[in-house]
Parts: sequence; C-alpha cells; structure tokens
Amino acid sequence: MTLNTENILFIGSVLVFVSILAGKTSFRLGIPTLILFLVVGMLAGSEGIGRISFDNPGIAQFIGIFALCFILFSGGFETDWTAVKPVFGQALTLSIFGVLLTAGILGLFIWWVTDFTLYEAF
Repeated sequence: MTLNTENILFIGSVLVFVSILAGKTSFRLGIPTLILFLVVGMLAGSEGIGRISFDNPGIAQFIGIFALCFILFSGGFETDWTAVKPVFGQALTLSIFGVLLTAGILGLFIWWVTDFTLYEAF
C-alpha cells in the first residue's frame, strides 16, 4: 500500500471509528478504555491485521502523542466530576508532591550513579 494523503486519511478515520466503537463497548462491558485502545493499536501494527509498519520514528512519535492526547481527552471527558470533587484537593496535593519527590529521588540517583553534575542530573 502506498502512503499518500488519501490512504493516511482513510486509515486514520478507520482507526478513529474502531476506537470509538471500542470506547462504547468498553463502557458497556466495564473494561477500561485504554486496554481496548491498546488492542486496536496492536491489531493495526506491523504484526497485526492492519500491517502498518512504523519505520519512521518521527511519525511513530507523532501518532503516539496524538493517540495519547485523544486517550487523555476521552478519560477526562468521561470522568464523573461529582465523584472527584470531594478528593480534588488531596489528589492535587499528592500529584504535585509525588512528581517533585519522584524527580528529586531520580535526579539524586542519576547524580550518584553517573558523572553528571547535580544540575545535569536534574
């Protein structure tokens, strides 16, 4: 198959359609949407039914980032905010301090293991 604009749009639209169907199916079955998105991606890949090979790392990264944005948007859009409101402050605090703590420990570990300066390690 030749990769021209029409084929890319067709393949992209088919993948979006299958992802929408997978999302609706996962909601009815109670399966996390991310799992079905991963299955659709695996089926579309070079070893799956779609036989789409990702020989170009730049294009593969672009598709991955686009898919991640779509998955995050879908997860945020389907979130029940009445369930989130009571724990929003605690979740925000935990996420901020969790990221800072993880980055700090990892930066110190990299500084200790390698010959990077502390600035480079962080």
